[in-house]
Amino acid sequence: MAPKNRFALTDIVDAALSVVRMSGLENLTARAVANEMKSSTMPIYSCGRTMAEIEADVVKRCWDILARYQREPKTWDTYVDIGLGYVLFAKHEKHLFGCIHNPRHLELNRKYAAENFQLNLERLKDYQPLASVGDDLKLKIMIQGWIFCHGLADLLSRTPVNLETDEDIAAFIVESNRIVHSGIKHVGEKN
Repeated sequence: MAPKNRFALTDIVDAALSVVRMSGLENLTARAVANEMKSSTMPIYSCGRTMAEIEADVVKRCWDILARYQREPKTWDTYVDIGLGYVLFAKHEKHLFGCIHNPRHLELNRKYAAENFQLNLERLKDYQPLASVGDDLKLKIMIQGWIFCHGLADLLSRTPVNLETDEDIAAFIVESNRIVHSGIKHVGEKN
């Protein structure tokens, strides 16, 4: 009788996610996963999945982690929390952020990005500041917010920016959001 495989597929994907989290998708190999699991590569090759399928599972997990960041309330504003979660994900999970934007998995990332965007739109369904706004304008506002937050997230994931704490980032996003939504002519006015 063959020895029982002591690693479940979830153990392998967990180890693969850990490799990506520490050193990036470009360093995800069967050997790196085996080293993380402190085993040979045999469990990886005998789990019934290819490395490409395991990599796809890791990409999905990265999107799930991003969604958790975006759901976590950090301010008084759901719209701001969605963007702030995206930015904090990039800051704290640089390699996972890189994974969800890796061209190697372009179609998969497009699929999960669309699902993530729809989930966030759904979260804003009862969002009072957008209650009287039509769906077309709500979509434009979400896209504008994503463009801003993606730019900030990309900067934070690659270069030092003078926003050291999560609180600094939150305050910056809240203030930027106020400026954009009140219009440039009202920037100098206090609420």
